Amino acid sequence: MADPRAQVHALMRGLVTRHFPSQQSAAKEMGDFWHPTGDCGDGFDTADLSRKMNGSRSWTFTDIIALQAITGSTRVTDAMAAVGQDAGGPKAGDAVTILQHARALIKEGSEGASALVALEDGGSVDEAVSELLDIIEVAQAAITATENRGSHSRNGSADPASRPEGRAMPRPVNSAREPVSLSSSRGRLPRSFSEVERDV
Repeated sequence: MADPRAQVHALMRGLVTRHFPSQQSAAKEMGDFWHPTGDCGDGFDTADLSRKMNGSRSWTFTDIIALQAITGSTRVTDAMAAVGQDAGGPKAGDAVTILQHARALIKEGSEGASALVALEDGGSVDEAVSELLDIIEVAQAAITATENRGSHSRNGSADPASRPEGRAMPRPVNSAREPVSLSSSRGRLPRSFSEVERDV
């Protein structure tokens, strides 16, 4: 099977080259996407994007979220989903399951970020809240899978006493969509993939 890191790298390069007139404009729009005011000014790094384009620096999950939201493409997350399908489906605690959780986080994060940005243009508050609650749900599922994997690595022990002191299990999101405080969420998206290979 082809290295999925190289495939992600090629797809990210494609999004930049097809949708932006230059790497500088892509870096600017990505910077604007994450800036609280929607305008990062000169606070963007074209050199950083250039290194990612030539494969000498890793693409981050925040890069994927921003580019997919800006371009309206889901090709990267679709490719990540296909990795699990090609492997014959998920198995509890294995790398495929973890990758699929990562893909789900990217997908929901992209949709949530897009819904928030849309609020500036009169978008629906209810829709934005719904998308953010979806992020919490997939993050909680990823936390559970990750901790189960950690338990397996400790010879299968799932004893609650083995959890870090003061760390409680995530509280399930109510199916009735009761308000949830985002500040209480401990889930964090990983910052980057391992180093991607240059496409040939």
